Amino acid sequence: GEAMVASKLDNILFQYNDMLTRTLEAQRVFFEGRLGTMQEQWEAERLEMKKEVDGIRKEKQKEEKKNTLISAKLKKAWEDCEFHKQLNQQLTENQQAYQDQLAAAAAKDTQIKELQDQVRDLMFYLEAQKSVEESANSEEIKEGQIMVQAAAAGRRRPRREAR
Repeated sequence: GEAMVASKLDNILFQYNDMLTRTLEAQRVFFEGRLGTMQEQWEAERLEMKKEVDGIRKEKQKEEKKNTLISAKLKKAWEDCEFHKQLNQQLTENQQAYQDQLAAAAAKDTQIKELQDQVRDLMFYLEAQKSVEESANSEEIKEGQIMVQAAAAGRRRPRREAR
């Protein structure tokens, strides 16, 4: 009896261990396969992400280079703007100085014209006086009077034609 019960128990225990071993082996194979698939997926995703990161880094470098160029252009534009502002200010100041000089020159031109007119009048007077003194009737002319008549309102001087 007891040997048979022990033999049956050993047989059941052996079958249980065999079934447990096969089940555990099947689970091990299943999970190792699943782990392998997950590792492959993870590696593929890691490679894809690495490519994306590399692409983003390259794009970042490209944008930083573009940003540096734009910053340099902006700096140069500001420098040019400041230069032109200073140049404009200097030109405005120079223009005012030249306008002042021009006004002074115009005043001198007017003064010169007036002096030339006075010299002409003086020369005319001196020539007339010389002519009177050299004339045979110089005493009569010296003691004579000049009368100026007002011009008639309706009378006009005849125009000279341009030649």
